[in-house]
Amino acid sequence: GTDPNNFWVVGEEGVILQYTGLGFWRRESGTTASFASVWAIDADDVWFVGDDGVYHWNGSEVHRSESWPRGIMFDVWASSERDVHIAASDRTHRFDGRGFTTDPIKGGGKLSASPRSGTDAGVEG
Repeated sequence: GTDPNNFWVVGEEGVILQYTGLGFWRRESGTTASFASVWAIDADDVWFVGDDGVYHWNGSEVHRSESWPRGIMFDVWASSERDVHIAASDRTHRFDGRGFTTDPIKGGGKLSASPRSGTDAGVEG
């Protein structure tokens, strides 16, 4: 999350929950696929990844663009709205504020999701 009154939880069957300080609110994702990871840059800029690709919260709705990466995604991380990184099994994707670029894993390696502890998950290769 971005602060104690704005954080996000994702799960199976397209579940996206936002905590606003007044409780949890379900946000419609438009999918029944499971989500694996979420990263909030700010309250109006949140990225979600999972079994059905990449989704984004723009402050009013969760959406997915037809031009965005599809397939199983394991993890998402961002330093800003122009530097969003997403890990899939055999490639990484980077959003630069305008669109995505895709890079295969060098040397033919594969990434996989793995638990770090309790409720935390990560990606390793």
